[in-house]
Amino acid sequence: MSGPIPSTLGNLRRLISLDLYSNHLTGAIPASLGNIASLRFLRIHRNKLAGGIPASLGRLTKIVRLELQENLLTGTVPLEVLSLVLVGDLTKLDVAQNNLTGTVRSSKQRVATVIQDTLK
Repeated sequence: MSGPIPSTLGNLRRLISLDLYSNHLTGAIPASLGNIASLRFLRIHRNKLAGGIPASLGRLTKIVRLELQENLLTGTVPLEVLSLVLVGDLTKLDVAQNNLTGTVRSSKQRVATVIQDTLK
């Protein structure tokens, strides 16, 4: 698949898993994905997605795995997303091999795995 992720996917309110990895997707991650309250797995790694990680993903309190690695993402991981460690079910956050800045660390209490590149 190629092209942008359709923002209308955010209307799929009962979706549990969104797996669009290893394609040729481009453009930004739609902020509307943060509307899928039931989402537990968001795997959109190994694409060519660019721009920042939407803060709206922080509304995904049921998410267990957030896999964004191997894209062209920039900026930092929003605090809203990082807070899912404390207020949500997040156990794996993978943002490695992007162009992100800052540092993400695991408290080892609730997150099983946090993967990122070394600080640039």
